[in-house]
Amino acid sequence: MSHAVWDHLRFQTRLRPHALAIYGAAGPVTYRALAHDVDALATELMQRGLSRQDMVGLHLDLSYLHLLLILALDRLSIPSMSFPSPGPLPPAAILRQQLDLTAMVSAAAEPVDPPCRWLQMAGQERPRLGTPDQTWLAQLDSPADCLVRVGWSSGTTGGVKGSPITRKLQGHRIAARRLARALGPRTRYMPGVPFSSAPGYVMPLAVLAAGGVVILRGAGADFVELANALRATMTSGPPALLAELVGDDRGPARRLETVELFMVSGTHLPGQLAREARLRLTPNIWIGYGATETDGVAIADSAVGIADPTAVGYLFPWVEAETVDAAGRPLPVGGEGTLRLRCAQMIAGYYKDAAATARNFRDGWFYPGDVGAITGQGLLRITGRIEDVILRDGVSLLPLPIEEAIRGFPGVRDVAVFALTGADGGPTICAALVLEPGTAPQAVQAFAAAQLGDRAPTRLFVIDSLPRNASGKVLRRQLVERAAHAVRP
Repeated sequence: MSHAVWDHLRFQTRLRPHALAIYGAAGPVTYRALAHDVDALATELMQRGLSRQDMVGLHLDLSYLHLLLILALDRLSIPSMSFPSPGPLPPAAILRQQLDLTAMVSAAAEPVDPPCRWLQMAGQERPRLGTPDQTWLAQLDSPADCLVRVGWSSGTTGGVKGSPITRKLQGHRIAARRLARALGPRTRYMPGVPFSSAPGYVMPLAVLAAGGVVILRGAGADFVELANALRATMTSGPPALLAELVGDDRGPARRLETVELFMVSGTHLPGQLAREARLRLTPNIWIGYGATETDGVAIADSAVGIADPTAVGYLFPWVEAETVDAAGRPLPVGGEGTLRLRCAQMIAGYYKDAAATARNFRDGWFYPGDVGAITGQGLLRITGRIEDVILRDGVSLLPLPIEEAIRGFPGVRDVAVFALTGADGGPTICAALVLEPGTAPQAVQAFAAAQLGDRAPTRLFVIDSLPRNASGKVLRRQLVERAAHAVRP
């Protein structure tokens, strides 16, 4: 389990040197060419003075160079972290102090006041590389306990938290992905999420370790056309990507002809969108549940989620999961309570954040902050986030069932439910709505009242789009702040 990604790549290169490994904007890359490029870039990074005492940030697109840097730094046992691009970097003080960043690799020119050593590299799609120093490279070792990556949580609750991934932990995650997704030489995976996300990082590594192909969509390339042209068998992305590909029912359906698994991740997949995607795009839509701290822990066909909107997947057999009451006592099968998890893919604690570690890791368990239940068949049901629970007159109300009911009204594109503190100190149930043109909010409210009774929102806010992070999760705190500002006298 502690073998380096390089060991997997070298094995596939020996078996199938001329097989396609990566296809990007600059064309095909075989396993032999990829292994050469990893060694050449590792040599260049060493010559530029990087060592295992560094922490390297990567601020690049979803490109060949970005993936190559991840592989080369892993080859050198130098830890890395990626930042979404295009997009601004965190403030310099955070990069230096909180993240302990010592070097940044970017396609952009060095800023006037760089936060750390700045390495500019051109040619994101097919960089020009030198000759590998095989004598020096042969002396490299791959310690199992060395830090190779820091992944970052979505930051929707309690701020962004870093998950330190050692080589041993990375090996567990790659093995689990290969088994859970049945990865192999015929796999052709096209990422729909950036390398900065947890699944966006580990999935390409698992595909390459299995001898498959990673398809990198260049800027401006049409997702469906490229997937069909290169016969992609697997892809992933948040519900927002799925909605974009589905389009609307006024236009012709554009099908993913060869995709066998479209993994929807990051946030809840609405039932109506799942039905439309299965009809218009591909029937092979899957849902799952996981966290940056644990990687994936459950998976299911989206038909399961359509039948039960709270269902997020069947637990993998290598994952332990329980729901517990307020005192931390395990609940019986089907009992709704606080979810806790443990597995071999789980981190031991957060990167340089002892306080957050103490909150979320206790007695060998990770507490993701979700409320849910586990059926006798191992189906995990997530009914909400602990901090999203609305307590009213001693009764706990969760946003998800309310949102699913409101989505049943024609003309509701998107909805998020939250609470504002009323004049009496109690919660007022609110809903932020994204509506089709011509849809009256009053009609939505009447529909919700008929469906939900006293659980229906009493205040509606119509907005152009819900604030979401890169994973597609709704930023409810922003909605609360915007709504509070709107109702101020």
